[in-house]
Amino acid sequence: MQQWSLVVVILLLSGAVTPAMAADTGRYSYITVEQVDIYLVNDKATIDISYKIDDGIQFIVLLLGKSDLRNKLEYIVDYNGAEFKKIELNHAVLEIENASIDYNDGSYWFPEHEFGIMLPRLVVTTPQVKKEFANTSVLPTGVGHFKV
Repeated sequence: MQQWSLVVVILLLSGAVTPAMAADTGRYSYITVEQVDIYLVNDKATIDISYKIDDGIQFIVLLLGKSDLRNKLEYIVDYNGAEFKKIELNHAVLEIENASIDYNDGSYWFPEHEFGIMLPRLVVTTPQVKKEFANTSVLPTGVGHFKV
């Protein structure tokens, strides 16, 4: 039992130190984001995050649960009202209802957004266009799109 307590204390301490070491693009704590894909259909946004979890931490996430992983992903994406549909050890999917402004004429505007970290690759896909950004922490100017 003492061994488990020691493991938990070490994890908590490493979790406190790791964010300060997260200077690399796409890195936050024990997560390294590879790509964020945003799919826009009408007023709904689906965010697909591909990432890697440090090898030593994967087992701990499985053992203790995914609540800390969820919190870190929420910080990275930084969208209010985002609902997790799937969280795995290398991939998560979130959905946001009413993410785009509906102009009630068949056109929508997905506004500018700042993420919690610098992303190595951001891809925004609408029914009409696909925009790609590299090494960015912001989706600049937003994206306009039309009803499907």
